[in-house]
Amino acid sequence: MKALLRLRPFRRLIAAYAVNSLGTWLGEIALSILVFRETGSAAAVAAVWVFGLFIPSLAGPLLVSRLESARTGVVLPALLGVEAALFAVLAAIVASGFSLAAILVLAAADGVVALAARALVKASIVASTEPRGLLREGNSVLTVVFTVCTAIGPVLGGVAVGFSSPEAALLMNAASFSLAAVLLGPGSALPRLGDADAPASGRLREGLAYVRAHAGLRPLLGASGSVALLSAAILPLEVVLVTDTLGAGEAAYGTVLALWGGGAVVGSALLPALRRVPLRALLAGSFAVFAVSYLGMGTAGSVELVCLFSLVGGLGNGVEAFATMTAIQELTAEDHQARVGGFFESIVAGATGAGFLVGGAAATLTSARAVYVAAGVGILLVTAVLTAPRRSRSPVRLLSGPIPGAPWA
Repeated sequence: MKALLRLRPFRRLIAAYAVNSLGTWLGEIALSILVFRETGSAAAVAAVWVFGLFIPSLAGPLLVSRLESARTGVVLPALLGVEAALFAVLAAIVASGFSLAAILVLAAADGVVALAARALVKASIVASTEPRGLLREGNSVLTVVFTVCTAIGPVLGGVAVGFSSPEAALLMNAASFSLAAVLLGPGSALPRLGDADAPASGRLREGLAYVRAHAGLRPLLGASGSVALLSAAILPLEVVLVTDTLGAGEAAYGTVLALWGGGAVVGSALLPALRRVPLRALLAGSFAVFAVSYLGMGTAGSVELVCLFSLVGGLGNGVEAFATMTAIQELTAEDHQARVGGFFESIVAGATGAGFLVGGAAATLTSARAVYVAAGVGILLVTAVLTAPRRSRSPVRLLSGPIPGAPWA
């Protein structure tokens, strides 16, 4: 860990990622509360999330492929600056009057920029840590930061809106982007990700061809998208399962969410203890834990059991986030890290947006319980396909070895 923290680019990237993640939650919660308050429509709130996820998934990889060969210390602060400006404009629109159309357009624009920024940040972490044999250690720290921010971010967002206003929370988000831009500006010593002399045109097609030709990446990216879709399908139904199906109150619903977030933090904290477990086993095991969690929640007869299975699912989430990201990065060549990372972010974002719609539609035709059970069964099938023996040996070899290097401390 000491060797990792001595890397100035890594320190700056992690700090910027944490600040940005917390600020993003402020903005997302503020927008959701604002839109629901003004429209009274859950569909309008869902539209904000779909515009911020699904639409950007179509354009994000193109932006990444155009920017990866530029100076990272210039591109990343610029992207974060654009996001700060977008949320400042959102705050101004909200202060002067409500326009759902304007909010949806700005949410889509921010989604494209955010997707590109996430891909470039993660590729920069790979470029900073992998040459020193610290990639997995770096990813474990990133996963802890991700899970902690996911656990406390929504709470901070709700508190910020409750004690101030949605407009103020949006401005706080803009400020967080500005701070992250400063952290990654001059003095950050970020590595360049691509060849400065390489032409920008055709890079997206080249990246797609690389993934299609890679026998290890294709199933991993496909599995990640499938699990993201199935997991997102149950998100809008958690409140239905807890408050309607089981007849509990809003406090119980909040407890279920908090236990998932807490479990994810604990799962990520356990990664050093799991350092000798092969990545392939970590990935399959965490997917299986997801499946058991969803099956348990969908068939639970009490809120207490739902809480227990939510905690279990969170534990798997903390491990899965590390295992998926690391497996994809270790299978990807250095000069394709940013583009493949863009594809991964795009697949997950698009699948998450589609999952919201699929889950809501399925629940209207069946029930919340049925969607939970279907998601669990689907993830078990994905796990079985992912772990099935293949002719190509290289993916198995790369995903099955113990984590190299000294124990983490």
